[in-house]
Amino acid sequence: MIWIFLTCAAVIAGIITLICTGHINETPVFLPFDYFFEHKILMVYVIAINAFAFTIYGVDKLQSIKGGQRVRETTLFILALLGGGAGAWCAMYVFRHKTRKSYFVSGIPFMTGMNIFLLFYIINFKW
Repeated sequence: MIWIFLTCAAVIAGIITLICTGHINETPVFLPFDYFFEHKILMVYVIAINAFAFTIYGVDKLQSIKGGQRVRETTLFILALLGGGAGAWCAMYVFRHKTRKSYFVSGIPFMTGMNIFLLFYIINFKW
């Protein structure tokens, strides 16, 4: 799972580099509400991927209780990496699922941070 951490670190480092080199607006936007109302597709994507990640974590927990077919851990990480970090993080503690695995406890918050950095960059990118 080290590739998850390396990917997140590379994305965050790249975004920080782009921010420092002036590839964002002169006055950064920290509250994305105005941006979301202008770009509804991004808002729908962020909400949908987080809801989907939350649901898949719940399904995996249910399957683990029933002894059914489980969702791969790689799939759970990929959902968080694609923007569903907040939904995955919430689901981990709501369903008490994957909270004993150290790579989930540290990896999911790290990916959530990467998602926030990426969203901040997208909102403030000079188009």
